Amino acid sequence: MISVVLKSKSVFLKTKFLLLKKALYFHFLAYCYSTPYLLTYLSTYKMNFAVFSRKPSNLVAIACARNPDLAMCAGNSDDATFRAFDSPAENSESRVMRSFPKLDFEELQVERYCDRHEEHYLHYCAGEGTIERQLKSKILKFCPSFEKYCPEIATKLNSATIKRSLDSFRDSGIPLVEPPPLPSSSQMGGMSFDSPLSDSADRLDQIPQRRPETALSPDLIKTCTPDCTAPHCTRECKCANTHPAVHAKCNPPENASLVGICQAWYDRCPMFRPVSY
Repeated sequence: MISVVLKSKSVFLKTKFLLLKKALYFHFLAYCYSTPYLLTYLSTYKMNFAVFSRKPSNLVAIACARNPDLAMCAGNSDDATFRAFDSPAENSESRVMRSFPKLDFEELQVERYCDRHEEHYLHYCAGEGTIERQLKSKILKFCPSFEKYCPEIATKLNSATIKRSLDSFRDSGIPLVEPPPLPSSSQMGGMSFDSPLSDSADRLDQIPQRRPETALSPDLIKTCTPDCTAPHCTRECKCANTHPAVHAKCNPPENASLVGICQAWYDRCPMFRPVSY
C-alpha cells in the first residue's frame, strides 16, 4: 500500500515538473517572438559558433552575421555610396579619396568652372592670343567674371604672362622704348606755359636733353596699332609699335622711293634715330 502511494506521488511530481518545464518553454518562446534581436541571435547561433570557431577575417561579415539589420550590411544601406572601411569591394585608394571632406555644391561648380575655362582666360584675357571681332563682347564679360570667381588662378596666369613677356623682351636685346618727357617751366628758362609762343620761339632749341623717367611696356606697345584711338595710344607708343618694321626697311632703304618715307617717319618719331652710313 505504501509503495503504491509513493509511486503515485512520484508520477505526480514528474508530471508537475514536465508541465512546469513546458510552461517555461512557452513563456520563453513568447519572449523571443516579442524580441526580434534575441530571435535573430538564436536563429544564427550555429553560424556564430562557426564564425567564432576560427580566426576572424572580416569584421563586417561577423557583425552582419550577428545582426543582419545593420545599415552597413548588404541591402540595408539607404546611401548607395556607403562602404564599410574594410569592405572587400573598396581598395586603399578609394578609402583615401573618401577621407577628403565633401565640397559644397556651389564650391564644386566654381571649381569646375575655373578648371574648364583656365585655358580660355590664358588665351583671351592674359594677352596670349588674338580676339576675333564677334567674340569681343563675350570676352569683355568673361574676363571680369573669371577674375571674380577664380582670383588666385587669374593672378597666377597674369603674373606668369607678364614675366614671360619681359624675359623674352630682355633676351631679344631690344631696349625698352622710353618716350621723351614734357618740358617743365624750369627747363623753359622760367617761362610760363600760358605765355605767347612768339616770346619763347628763340628758347625752344635750348631745352636740355634729359633721360626719360617712364617706359612703355612691351604689352602696352603691342596695343598701339596705327588705327588705335585709345587714350594710351600716343604718338610715342605708335612709333614704338611700328619701329621694328621701319628699322628693317629703312636701314638702308630698299629703293629710292622709300628714302622720303623713311625720313618723314623719323621726323615724326624723333625718339628714334636712323643708322648712319
